[in-house]
Amino acid sequence: MLKKILIIHDEGILLKVVKNSIQKEFLDLKIDTVLAVDEIGYLLTENKYDFILCKDELDDVKITDIKKFMDNTNGNAKTPLVVMSSSYTEETKKSLLENGVEHILPLPFDSYLLRSLISKATNQNALRQHERFIIPGTDGIITINDNEIMASILDISVGGVFCAIEYSPMSFDMNLMNTCLFDILFPESYNNVSVKAIKACPVRVIIKSYYEDHTPRLVEIAYKFFDVSFKKQKTLEIILEAAKKD
Repeated sequence: MLKKILIIHDEGILLKVVKNSIQKEFLDLKIDTVLAVDEIGYLLTENKYDFILCKDELDDVKITDIKKFMDNTNGNAKTPLVVMSSSYTEETKKSLLENGVEHILPLPFDSYLLRSLISKATNQNALRQHERFIIPGTDGIITINDNEIMASILDISVGGVFCAIEYSPMSFDMNLMNTCLFDILFPESYNNVSVKAIKACPVRVIIKSYYEDHTPRLVEIAYKFFDVSFKKQKTLEIILEAAKKD
């Protein structure tokens, strides 16, 4: 799970735009920002980041110099460095790769592209903190702006769910990327227990198939729970403990 990232950009307004975009997607994420080039070294030395996002062209310092500095720190030698660029060539990409910078975020970016790149760069699948269970017949109801979306839950943990949503033609809604309330409806084999109105935010979205008009048909999405009440948490723990024994 991402806990702390750094954004490096020498234009204040654009720095704020990028920060707000990321904060909207990762509600509990701590974000450090830096405008002045001479502060970068201090932040990289004194902090450990899960992810670093940097503008492609900065005054007085090169991206490759930042990467070399990171490689010589105790905390950030293995931290993914992602370059934001509105115009990059294959030659530039090759040069970055040769210097250990593997990820480029094209500008402007949308929430899906941002999440996909962060998931790839940080290997989110390897960072799972909770054991996941497959309970056939478990469904979900996602509520966003008073609209309900039905989902099939593929696997579940006390920290979140991975589910599938099948859309009818032209019905896909980008609001799916927003924070929501999630209802979990367990099957009859678990006494039809339900845990409702859990606050959740999407952390990974995969579009598995499209209609001929290129709108999504089948979408798989991972949600992370937050601010879960003690009662709801306990109910989930009891159900999943039972699932472990089955």
